[in-house]
Amino acid sequence: MRFSDEQKQELVALYYGGESVSDICLQNGIPGSTFYTWLKPYQTEVAPSGHIVSANEFINANIFSPCLTKAGKGTAPTK
Repeated sequence: MRFSDEQKQELVALYYGGESVSDICLQNGIPGSTFYTWLKPYQTEVAPSGHIVSANEFINANIFSPCLTKAGKGTAPTK
């Protein structure tokens, strides 16, 4: 069974509401590994500036690898 984005978000909300991963997975027929991939976009990171951001925001802000924006086109900086 495929789950819509809304259904995935509802199940993730159950997890953040205190329900265990094993209960959510058993009740909905989802492998644990699949559920953890659904959780990943909602997990947070602490940026070097001290701000709490989602993993996607962290990557999109180029905080994770600022050399990519400075070097251009994803090339490594030259010495």
